[in-house]
Amino acid sequence: TAKGGRPQTKDNVFLTSNRLSKGAPMAQQPIQIAGMSWYLAEDFAAIKALMHDGDKLHRTHAEWQVAAENGERSLRAKGGVVYRAIVRPSEFKAWCLGKGLDPDAKARNQFAAEFANHEYRAGR
Repeated sequence: TAKGGRPQTKDNVFLTSNRLSKGAPMAQQPIQIAGMSWYLAEDFAAIKALMHDGDKLHRTHAEWQVAAENGERSLRAKGGVVYRAIVRPSEFKAWCLGKGLDPDAKARNQFAAEFANHEYRAGR
């Protein structure tokens, strides 16, 4: 598991999660919201080249996709709500520059967490 007890795969498929209760009474358990960075096949080579830690990502998109889908299934089986944060190279690079972040696992974690939080709060 990663720091904070969150599971991770070698390419940070389980990026981060926010615990929200969405106005539920205190007696109810919080809902685990997970944002997962999601890569399109056509972008995978560019994503690997962009990331400072691209060498830590899976070799191929197909390998990454198997791991990502397994991780997503595992989170959903545990009752988690999972949001796929599509990472497009140019948009992610601009997002990192705007936030003053290096394009790496930490930035991918933050990107996915912000996306999941936004989607959840929007009721999607």
